[in-house]
Amino acid sequence: MKYECDEVADCLDHSDELDCEILQIDPRSYRKEYPPMQKDDQRIPINVSMSISAISNIHDIKESFQAKFAIILEWYDNRLTFYFLRTSTSSNLIGGEEKSLIWIPPLIFNNTETNEMIVDDPASSMFVHRRGEGEFFDLSNVWEGDIYKGSENPLLFTSKYVLTHHCVFELYYYPFDTQKCEIQVRQKSNSFWLFILLKLFE
Repeated sequence: MKYECDEVADCLDHSDELDCEILQIDPRSYRKEYPPMQKDDQRIPINVSMSISAISNIHDIKESFQAKFAIILEWYDNRLTFYFLRTSTSSNLIGGEEKSLIWIPPLIFNNTETNEMIVDDPASSMFVHRRGEGEFFDLSNVWEGDIYKGSENPLLFTSKYVLTHHCVFELYYYPFDTQKCEIQVRQKSNSFWLFILLKLFE
């Protein structure tokens, strides 16, 4: 059983690697328009992290800069159930069809010209980070293996962007100035600020 759905065909007919989807979702009962809620009817927290690979096009007149980065969102959705999760997060990829059915935090980049929104697109990916312990399937289930709760195993959503952000430059000490600019990620009334230090040169 431990070799089932491990991305290696151990059976001659490859039957150990069939029906290995890690997520099954019923679109009739799961509403992606609504966020998952905690037991006390509070909305679940969203962890936001970012990896910046390049800063370019710093424009002191337009007061803007361009950033190339990847953003990572992490949250729990207790309405979901996962199967066959592996210890390696990169192996727990959710396919595009299933990904399009899952609620994604409605975040925007607040200091871009058009308030660019984080959306599900072909360039984005979604994984499951296995943290909780699996439970054995009910005997009435046709599968053999473990089942994992969405309340214990978070979703990871990643996407890459190249965006121009606005920044109010303070040029009193130019050319020896250092500008502190922001990439602002906002969710409705809640805000997160990720700071970047920019040094302007002549």
